[in-house]
Amino acid sequence: MATALSPVGTKIPAVAMDARRIAGHLAVDLMLDCLYARALDWNEAKVKRGQPENKGEFASKGEPGVTEPEADPRAEKKKATYAANLKKWGGEGPRKLPRYKTGITLKPAKQRVFQGEPVELKTPWIHEKRAKLITDRIGEAAVVQYLQDHEFKDARPAPIELDTKRNNLPLDLIQDHEGIEVKSGLVSNSDTAQHWRQTIGGTSKKYKEWRDRIDELEQNGDITHEEASAVVSDYNEQKSREIMQRKNDLCKALTKRLGKQVKARTVTCIVNPDTKSVDIFSFPGFHDRIPWTLKKGVNPAINKAYLGTYTYK
Repeated sequence: MATALSPVGTKIPAVAMDARRIAGHLAVDLMLDCLYARALDWNEAKVKRGQPENKGEFASKGEPGVTEPEADPRAEKKKATYAANLKKWGGEGPRKLPRYKTGITLKPAKQRVFQGEPVELKTPWIHEKRAKLITDRIGEAAVVQYLQDHEFKDARPAPIELDTKRNNLPLDLIQDHEGIEVKSGLVSNSDTAQHWRQTIGGTSKKYKEWRDRIDELEQNGDITHEEASAVVSDYNEQKSREIMQRKNDLCKALTKRLGKQVKARTVTCIVNPDTKSVDIFSFPGFHDRIPWTLKKGVNPAINKAYLGTYTYK
C-alpha cells in the first residue's frame, strides 16, 4: 500500500491522506455555504428594512439594517405644534411694525474678507463655545442692515413678524416678498469647513443610542464600515429633506399671511471679527451646502452671488 510522510515524518497510508483531503474540501464547502447563507440573510434584512412596517422591528432588535432612531415623543410633539403654528401664522394678517433696528451700521470696505485662504484671527471669543452663536448674530445683523439699506426697509427677523419667541424657526428673516435663510462663517475656517451648510440641529437621546448601536454592529463585524456610513448618510439626507420641507411650508404660510408670493432666498456671510468686516452673498432658493472654494480656487458661484464687503460697528 502506498504511504506518505506526515509533517513529523510518520508514514501515513495514502487512503488516510485522501480522507484528509476530502475532509478539508468538505470544511471549505461548509464555510462557503455559511458565508452564502449569511449573505442571503443580510440581503433579506436590507430588503426588509425598506418596508415601513419593519423599521421598528429592526430598531428594537438592534439588527443589521437599522435605518433610523426610534421615534422620540418630544420630537413628534414638536412637529404637531409646528403644524398648528403654520396654520395660525398663515391665517393671520401682516403685522404693522416699526422699522427693526439692528444696532449696527455698515460702510463699504475696500477689500474682500475672503481671498481664498483661511486667515488666522486674534479675536479671543473665536475659541469659545459661543463662537458660532456670535458669528451667526453678527451675520444676521449685517444682512438685515444690508437689506434695509439697499432693498426693503421692512426686513426683519422672522420671530418678530410671527410674534413668537421661538428662535429655531426654519427661516431667519422676512422682507416684503421673501423668506430668507442666513448662513455665516468665520474667515478662519479650515479648508474642510469653508462652506455654508444645513445643520440638522441638536441630537436627541434616541439618536445617540441609535448611533451607538450602529457603531457596535460595525465593531462586531455585523455590518461593514461602508454599510454603517450608508445607513447614517441615508438618515441625514432624510432629515435634510424634512428641514427643506419645513422651510417651504413656512414660505407657503407667509404667502397666505402677507397676501403675496413669498420666494425662498439664502443670504450668506464670511466674517472677520478682527477687522470687523463681512462679505455678503445672495443665492436664490434654499441649499443643503454651498462651498466657498473648489479645487481650482474660489467657487465661481459665490463670485457671481457676491453683493459686497462692509465694515460694521
